Amino acid sequence: MLIRKNERGSALLISIFLIVIFTILGIVISSAVINSARNVKTTEDHFQGKILAEMGVEHVQKELKKRFKTRDSLVNLDADPYIKLLKDGITITLKPTNNSYTIQLKTNDASFVSNPLSGDYAPYNYKAELISTGKPANGNSKPYILAANIYINTIPAAFHYAVSTPGELRLFGGSNVIGDVYADKKMVLSDAIRYKDSGDYKVNEPTEVPGGPKNKPYIQGFINIPKDGFQYNVKPTVKTLGTKPPILDYEIDSTIPPITKDSFARDSIKSLFLPLGDTPPDTGKITPNVSYEAGYEAPFIRTGQSASVASDFQDIINPGVPSTASNLTEVIQYYVNKPGAYQVISLNDSDFEYTSPSNKPNGFNNDSIKPLYFDINSTISNETDNYQTPFIRMAGNVLNQGIPAIYINSNGTKRVNVELGTPASFGDSTNTDPFTFDGVMYIKGNLDILGDIAVTGTIFVDGDVLINDINTLQPKNLVILSTGTITFEKQNTNKSIDKINPLNVFLYSEKNLELYAYDSVVKINGSIFGGLYNEEGSNENKGYIELNAKRDLSDSKGRTRLTIQFNQNIFDSPTKGLPSSRNVYVDIFELHQKTKED
Repeated sequence: MLIRKNERGSALLISIFLIVIFTILGIVISSAVINSARNVKTTEDHFQGKILAEMGVEHVQKELKKRFKTRDSLVNLDADPYIKLLKDGITITLKPTNNSYTIQLKTNDASFVSNPLSGDYAPYNYKAELISTGKPANGNSKPYILAANIYINTIPAAFHYAVSTPGELRLFGGSNVIGDVYADKKMVLSDAIRYKDSGDYKVNEPTEVPGGPKNKPYIQGFINIPKDGFQYNVKPTVKTLGTKPPILDYEIDSTIPPITKDSFARDSIKSLFLPLGDTPPDTGKITPNVSYEAGYEAPFIRTGQSASVASDFQDIINPGVPSTASNLTEVIQYYVNKPGAYQVISLNDSDFEYTSPSNKPNGFNNDSIKPLYFDINSTISNETDNYQTPFIRMAGNVLNQGIPAIYINSNGTKRVNVELGTPASFGDSTNTDPFTFDGVMYIKGNLDILGDIAVTGTIFVDGDVLINDINTLQPKNLVILSTGTITFEKQNTNKSIDKINPLNVFLYSEKNLELYAYDSVVKINGSIFGGLYNEEGSNENKGYIELNAKRDLSDSKGRTRLTIQFNQNIFDSPTKGLPSSRNVYVDIFELHQKTKED
């Protein structure tokens, strides 16, 4: 009996113990469920806050674009009522949810990167920090804060994109574009590339390595195109017409329809722009470590661009020039004929070479800080002599850096050639100092950059531009605007891709622009624009930009021989001589989540 009583007591203790255990487990499980629900709610609030903060950024950009449309509307911007409200902070509450976002502009004494509305015709550029805070109505999490730099500016449209054209954009092979792209016509894609061999054009269809990269382009940014979209799987062609220059065109595979707006699916875009596919070997690492390697995220597509953006590509004319000057040729003609206090150097079929103090030309006073004016009267005819004379050659750090501008006016029957580089570029010495200049150049003739230069400012060229085997264009913003072709030759031929310095330059050509990177390596840190071409008697643009690039198909990183990376410094540093647009743009860069540590 005693044993039975003890057994009944043991059963009671076990029951109580089990009840306690299950109660504790219930409390733990309930607590876990509650915490999980709280975490889900916090995550939802965090995501909702991010969306609200992004809405705030978009709201400010749209409102500013609506409010400021022309250059004249920017007078006394700081006194504008809406700008004043933004500085104090504006809260927008969304009904019926009561979710809200607060937007605020933070400015300082350096907000005006450039404020030339008083008479100088450089681009207007107002920079501020934009803070957008998203807060869900019922959320208990911290507000989500986005910060960015916002620029209200009149920098011409061509310098807002890594690559832009009012015509057609041809991407043949595997170029890399880091930044936004704009093509007013369609974008044409091919795995094959066109290249030059001893002056002849040829077409190469690369042999892919099983499991390796594809010879496709990689774009890290937004693609702005019309609804007609992409034409892919084309083949570049070269048509010869006797002694005339060959026609560079392409053949379309009619069995493959173009990708249009209705089929801009992510899978379709991925198939066109991801040489390595969309699965990175390192989890979460979708962007490349360096600009010449391929990444794993497809670009985003924007369609339906406004006509004003396309037309502004031609609105590159400095507003200070008379309205009769409707193109770059007339702008350059205006400046080289404009009266002023110059140091005039007259040349008649003679050359001007200044590559060291010891060979300073007679009559040239380098102590003067007056603008240089070259007045050239060549009597050599195009028919009797194919050599381009005379030439003006400047190399090394020999020019007085107080000189603000150089004007080169060619009145003869042949265009002058302007040659820039290092003294060693021309075999004059072993001196490798780059030609150094900070200002504006107006050239009625051709420009050959045959060695390293350190030019900050703008070069206007009424002719062709040749960039030949150079390592560095430094140090800040160099803008080249040309009425003719811009060509790269022998650029880092057969050199290792990772050993090449990028060229800091913004290129603008009124002609079609073609870049070839088959044996060469071309890295541009800036932007390129080209393709202002209408056939005679037609209003339809027939222009194009064509990028031909070979990607290393045996390399797991998919390195390319042609990289164009947009350089934001065009907004952050004033560039002497850069023309101003008549339109106003609102650009946002460096958008990021802001924390207390910021």
